[in-house]
Amino acid sequence: MTNWLTFHDSITFFIAVAGFVMSIYNFVVEYIRNRTRLRVEFKDFFRFESKGSCELMCADVVRVSIVNLSNVPTVVSRVTIENKSHKGTFGTYRKQLLQIRNKTGNDVTREDAWISDILPVKIEANGCLNLLLVSDSDKERLIDLKSTNAIKLYTSRKRYRYKLNITDFSNEELLSQCREPS
Repeated sequence: MTNWLTFHDSITFFIAVAGFVMSIYNFVVEYIRNRTRLRVEFKDFFRFESKGSCELMCADVVRVSIVNLSNVPTVVSRVTIENKSHKGTFGTYRKQLLQIRNKTGNDVTREDAWISDILPVKIEANGCLNLLLVSDSDKERLIDLKSTNAIKLYTSRKRYRYKLNITDFSNEELLSQCREPS
């Protein structure tokens, strides 16, 4: 009768199997530790409309809070919205959303302005951002209250999709309470 493995071969085989198991364990732990995990909350939706020289100007604004729950930084590069009637992007350019002036007589004592953010933005590991993103189109209303809005958030590692039924827009006056002026 021959032994399947000698004692010396058994030890070598056991060390090889243990090394393989440890490398699989290290791979899984590293994958879990470095995966991108974001918590995204769409806090408010605003619509600003004004009558220009001869046509209606419109801007939809999204207030979004993003928390990076992973151990690696990530970059948010683009936000898009799509519904039955429109498709568009947010955060390509800066726009002044609100301006408040305090006057004493004819003198301006304080002037505050709220300006939208632009993409791309970097979110550090275990960090968070609160963004005000304005629609790129001045002529179209991108957010539809009557249908489901599909919002896509593009990052450097992954694409996130959200389907939202937006029932109403937030009051413009709440914008000044979202964050400090720029």
